Amino acid sequence: MKLRIKKRSNKFTLLNISRFENRKGHDILLYAVDLLLKRGLNVQLIIRGPISGEIISVLKIYESLNLKNHISILYSVTEKERLELMKTADLFVMPSRELETFGLTIVESLACGTPVVGTPVGAIPEILSLVNKHLIAKSSSPTDLANAIFWYMNQNVRQRRKIAKKCQKVILKHFEQSLIVNKLKHIYKL
Repeated sequence: MKLRIKKRSNKFTLLNISRFENRKGHDILLYAVDLLLKRGLNVQLIIRGPISGEIISVLKIYESLNLKNHISILYSVTEKERLELMKTADLFVMPSRELETFGLTIVESLACGTPVVGTPVGAIPEILSLVNKHLIAKSSSPTDLANAIFWYMNQNVRQRRKIAKKCQKVILKHFEQSLIVNKLKHIYKL
C-alpha cells in the first residue's frame, strides 16, 4: 500500500523523523503535544522511525494520553515520501534529550523550507540559532518544547514565510554540499 501524504488543512502538522531511542526524546514530544492540545490547539504529529524495542515506551505514553486522533506513527516510508513529509509539515520537531551531534534531519527539513523547533542539546542550538533563537526550547522539558512550538504557531503567515525562507538561506550559506566539501579539503589539505 502506498502512503498518501495529505495535510489536514485545519490542523497544524508537526513532524519528527528519528530512531526510537530514549535519547531522542519521543516521550518529551508526546507530552508537549498533549500540552498543546490542552491549550485548545489543533495539532497533528507524524512520527517516522524504524520499529525497535524502544517503541514500546512511546506507545505506552501514546495510549495513556489518548493521542490516537492526533498522532500517526509511521515505520516505513520511501525516500520520496520522507521528503514529501518534510515539505508538507508545518514544523519539524527535534526533542532530543542527549547526544545529538549533528541532526541531519534538521538540515534536511530546513533545506525543504520547513522550520525546526528543537531542544538545547548538542548541535541543535548551534544550527537553529542561525535561523531564529526562538526555535530553541529553553530546556528539554515538555512544557518548554510546547512553548517553543506555540511561539512558532503563534506567528502570522507572513512571519512564518519569512522564517521558512531564512531556513533555506541558512542552508545555502552554511551547509551547502560544495561549501562543506571545500572546508573538508582545506582541513585535510587535499
